Amino acid sequence: MTLTQEIKDFKKSLLKGDLVIILTKVSKNGLKRKFKVFYKKDDKLFPIPKELAEKVSEKKLDQYDLDITIMGSGMDMSIALWIRISKILNCYDECYNNYKNSKKEFNSFYSNWNQFIQIEPLMKKIFKL
Repeated sequence: MTLTQEIKDFKKSLLKGDLVIILTKVSKNGLKRKFKVFYKKDDKLFPIPKELAEKVSEKKLDQYDLDITIMGSGMDMSIALWIRISKILNCYDECYNNYKNSKKEFNSFYSNWNQFIQIEPLMKKIFKL
């Protein structure tokens, strides 16, 4: 994968723990989950770069949406997504070590949009919550 500036910025955010993963949908049979992924840069949120989202998702991306599909069951699928992203970017070991040594919330996982808007500091500021 070519590391464009956007992907380099994403990787830097991932390594610092400034990633946001939001569960947006669970299939009826519970074996497929869709996630939105954002990274923080300069106190703003940006969507995962499309080229990276296409590599990570197990299903073709919608033309207008970057929902990433992961097959499997259980709430640990957000962790599986995080691991998949870090392995594609060849930084799993560094990410894991940063996570283990972090004293702050590291790469936030949200189980739905409402939780994300209520808890994420950038969203609280935007919506004045």
